[in-house]
Amino acid sequence: MVQITDKYHIPKTYEEALRTPQEEEWREAVLEELNLMNRKHVYTLVNKSKVPRKKIVKSKWLFSVELDSETGEDVFKARIMAKGFTQRKGINYGETSAPTATYETVRLVLSLSAMMNWDILQVEATDAFLNAKSQYDIYLEPPDATTGDSNIVWKLNRTVYGLKQSARGWYFTVRDFLKNNGFKNSAVEPCLFWKKGVMLILYVDEFLICGKNKSIKETLQLLGKDFEMKIIGYPNNFLGINIRKTDNGIILTSEDQIDRMVKEFDFSFSGRRLDTPLAKGFEKKEDNSPPLNKKEHSIYRSLIGKLLFLANSVRVDIAFAVSYLSRFLENPTTYRMKGAKRLFQYVVQTRFFGLHYHNNIPVEINYDEFRFVDERGDVFVRPYPKEGKIDLVCLTSSNWVGDISDKKSQFGHMILINGNIINWQSKRQRHRGSSSECEYIVLSEGLTDALVYRDVLKELSLSVSFINMVCEHQSARALYGPDSQNKRVKDIDVKYHFVISYLDQEKAAKLNHIYSDENIAYMLTKTLDVPTHMEWSDMIYN
Repeated sequence: MVQITDKYHIPKTYEEALRTPQEEEWREAVLEELNLMNRKHVYTLVNKSKVPRKKIVKSKWLFSVELDSETGEDVFKARIMAKGFTQRKGINYGETSAPTATYETVRLVLSLSAMMNWDILQVEATDAFLNAKSQYDIYLEPPDATTGDSNIVWKLNRTVYGLKQSARGWYFTVRDFLKNNGFKNSAVEPCLFWKKGVMLILYVDEFLICGKNKSIKETLQLLGKDFEMKIIGYPNNFLGINIRKTDNGIILTSEDQIDRMVKEFDFSFSGRRLDTPLAKGFEKKEDNSPPLNKKEHSIYRSLIGKLLFLANSVRVDIAFAVSYLSRFLENPTTYRMKGAKRLFQYVVQTRFFGLHYHNNIPVEINYDEFRFVDERGDVFVRPYPKEGKIDLVCLTSSNWVGDISDKKSQFGHMILINGNIINWQSKRQRHRGSSSECEYIVLSEGLTDALVYRDVLKELSLSVSFINMVCEHQSARALYGPDSQNKRVKDIDVKYHFVISYLDQEKAAKLNHIYSDENIAYMLTKTLDVPTHMEWSDMIYN
């Protein structure tokens, strides 16, 4: 459902709700919430005199109106919310953290689903937090229109919305339920569950179920035993990502988010077509423009924040531009704002760009194994196991001394599973060093992320013999070859040296070479000319 905010006056209290033209609708919504509380045995009535004052938690009504996408009707809702700020740690709450699914996990599961031609279903647990049992003695002072007796409080048998620990309690309730019913839980990605023929992602109160049609139906039936479920259907929008099924896979876009941004930022754009996020060399030009005023500064921060969401979820092509412009959040200038507006115009014009997850290999990367020379001068290639069913590739790239202001380098990596891009990073390095040392650090950063995917795939019983690490610089091989323990790498932080054992000893990763003009990860490190950017965007999004 979509929340409606501009059609009705939304009351803040029960008394205020009774003074609105929608008095009857609000009364029915309140009654429905109270009936739900009774049906789920959320609380037990207790006399306030028997409860220490410091243990009583305040509460309130939260009113809203939502549009039912199926019927087109306005649905009035009332929810009892605990005032979590009145809780006291150690008395009525303890740990509060709860894991949430990441974009990386969602992209991984969707990519695998496309490869296996699986169906996808999105469902929602209605009133999710009311399913978790309370682990503390929590006494709630109910809001108006509940007991009618000011001397009565509720001792909670289950958590309610607004409590600090509600999300955590719900997660562990779902986790334990699924594990008790044959699902396995990833040790690497705690919101990923699976068993034969089906994978499931939990994001707060929403489930993304991927699998064979029969397995999805069985999973839905299983969830319905303990939780009230609402079937949303094919996930047209999940975590702000638009998902569209095609004949040969899945396409992920950010169309809805971009449309919302157009309404929020009322910019007037020129009519000319932009084919790159930023003009080539934008980051190299000296900026002597004046700083933004307070209002413009606020707009800049908000715009970059929204663009960052796009760059992290779907839009690989703007990752460098957003990374670069994010450096100036504290002191943006008119020059940076001009760049941010140009980037936004580019995003609007390319709003239909989307990651295409095929059931074959869509992105063909040409790279070669590094060859080494032994002590006798003979050329050899390191032996590796036979490749498994899953091809896990990590493309790396760096722009040495890419920042003219402080001489720091920009680096990036891109991870592909059977040709589907599921992860990317564009960062500025903290370490200053030679181009070879920079490449060494890039390999370590990329391998760190790639190992996470290898471990998840291993949990899913999908065979990955080794990770193909791909870099541009021939000099990088010397950093882990026979002479790797030389003075050139001694000043690099020890945390990066683990890459040597994975490449050289454990054979868990293999180093490969690629030319810069064929390495699409290069777009994560600098602005590109129009032909190159268009060619690589076409590779990624088509």
